Amino acid sequence: FINPYYIWLILNMGIWGIGVWALYLLAKKHFGGRTALFTIPMMASAQGLIHYVAQPKMYTFAISIIICLIALQQYLFDEKNFSRGSALLFGAAFGLFLLCYEAHPWIPVLLVIAFVCRFNLKWSFISVAFGVVIWQGFLLLCSLLPHLGIGPALTPMGKHPLDNIKDLLFGLQVLKGVRLFAIT
Repeated sequence: FINPYYIWLILNMGIWGIGVWALYLLAKKHFGGRTALFTIPMMASAQGLIHYVAQPKMYTFAISIIICLIALQQYLFDEKNFSRGSALLFGAAFGLFLLCYEAHPWIPVLLVIAFVCRFNLKWSFISVAFGVVIWQGFLLLCSLLPHLGIGPALTPMGKHPLDNIKDLLFGLQVLKGVRLFAIT
C-alpha cells in the first residue's frame, strides 16, 4: 500500500536535509559559525530544491550530493585527516555518484577545488581518476556481459517499483529472466 511517490518524497527530503548539513559544515569551516547559521535557511529554502523535492526525479539528489561531495573532499583532504585511503574513499564516492547521475562537468571542477584549496594534487587527481575508472568500468562491464544493457536510470522493468526493490533484495532478480545470484 506504499505509493512509490512517497518513497521518492522521503528519499528526496532526506538527501536534502543531508545537503543542508553538508553546506553548513562547509560554511562553518570557511566562514565561521555565525555565517554558517545563515546557510541553513538559505539551503533549506532553495527554489530548485523546493521545486524538485516532490517529484520522483534525481534532481534533488544531484544538487544535494554535489554539496556533500565537496564537503567530503574538504574533510578527507584536510591536512589533519588526509591519507591515501581517504583519497581512495573519496574517489569511490565520486565514482558511485557518477553512476547515479550525469555529473561529468564536476570531474575538472573537483580538481580545480583541490588546486584552490591547496590539497595534495597528486592524490586529488588519483581519487578523481579512480572515480572515473569505477564509472567507465561499470559501463564497460555492462556492455560485455550477455543480456545486460545500459538504459535510463528510471526505466521501468515491467513491474511496480516496490516489487523491483523486493526482487532485488530477496531474489536479486534485477533483470527480466536473468537471475544474477540465488539466495537459498
